[in-house]
Amino acid sequence: MKEADGILTLDKNNLQAHLIRSSALLGVGDKDKARQELDILTRLYPQNPDARYQVGYLAWQDRDFHKAEQVFGDLEKTNPNDIRGLVGVVETKASEGHMEEAIKQMEKAVADEPNRRDFKLTLANLDVRATTMTRRFRFSRAF
Repeated sequence: MKEADGILTLDKNNLQAHLIRSSALLGVGDKDKARQELDILTRLYPQNPDARYQVGYLAWQDRDFHKAEQVFGDLEKTNPNDIRGLVGVVETKASEGHMEEAIKQMEKAVADEPNRRDFKLTLANLDVRATTMTRRFRFSRAF
């Protein structure tokens, strides 16, 4: 983060330095400063997908699922080859307790693009988690 701060001292509009700084702040859990950094970043570069992804991720961390799903959905539409938008949408749905809906959306993505291994891996991950959650629920009901 020190290097990013140094670069921003020389060039306060440097995209990469802002991205590194906001990502580092998210990583250490300083959401307020990360939010401030992302506000600056999205004013300077409103269409930058990396900045928008971080905004969605921060909304997801804040459990503002409506905003997260909007941001990730917009990313999915504007940049369909970047899996982060789609994964953000389905992970948000899963976090809201809508695992079946998340799985159906990934199944559709896999059906639409069957050669995308990243889609298949995301679907498998959701399926394992759904199965594990179902097992846990059944186990907890037994007691």
